Amino acid sequence: MPKHFGKIAGAAAFASVLAMGPVSGAVAASGPEEGPDGTCSQSDTLCLFTGVGFTGESTTISSGSSSQGACVSLADHGWDGQVRSVINTHSVNVALFPNDNCVGGPSAVPAGTGISDLGSFSVVSVWVPPRG
Repeated sequence: MPKHFGKIAGAAAFASVLAMGPVSGAVAASGPEEGPDGTCSQSDTLCLFTGVGFTGESTTISSGSSSQGACVSLADHGWDGQVRSVINTHSVNVALFPNDNCVGGPSAVPAGTGISDLGSFSVVSVWVPPRG
């Protein structure tokens, strides 16, 4: 059964995957929007899956703002270390972090792509860009 976070307060955001700057804002995670094959059908969304190959439980995360991105702590919602695959439907990169508050060496998920197996990378927080 897909999970969703509702509204979450963001702590920081990335201007890009390479430069970090403080930004606060609300983040809305919407309900189940994946198709029957585990793909994301909603635009400007990061879909997270607990299984490799876009399987298992899922949730979607998107910025609640059209002007700024947001950092979302998966630790605050019981999803830290649970994410095994992701799909990014944004037109820009999103960033996955091994620590809370979008700290540490990020792993980029290029625009319009997915990663079917994150291997040993443990996702604890994510940065999502502003909604298109």
